[in-house]
Amino acid sequence: MGRLVNGITAAVDRSFHDEHGKMRGDITRIEIKDRFTACVRWARILRGDKKWGLERIIGQFAEILRCYLAKAEYKIPERHVWVPEDGTV
Repeated sequence: MGRLVNGITAAVDRSFHDEHGKMRGDITRIEIKDRFTACVRWARILRGDKKWGLERIIGQFAEILRCYLAKAEYKIPERHVWVPEDGTV
């Protein structure tokens, strides 16, 4: 559970940085909670329904948040084989 929470926390933190790595100054608790909740919801789906491993799930949080912030639907990758070192999802 700790690895998952740390992965979500890191992804949420990165989601508040701009393309130059500078963090926004006007972050609200509601924004943090909403992004965290979106990641938890998808983690449940990916772990429970898709039986993904934690590292694979953690690796998807950045994409999940990109879709969430763009108000786009996150599409679960259909790859059946995943290796963390190959750089793809």
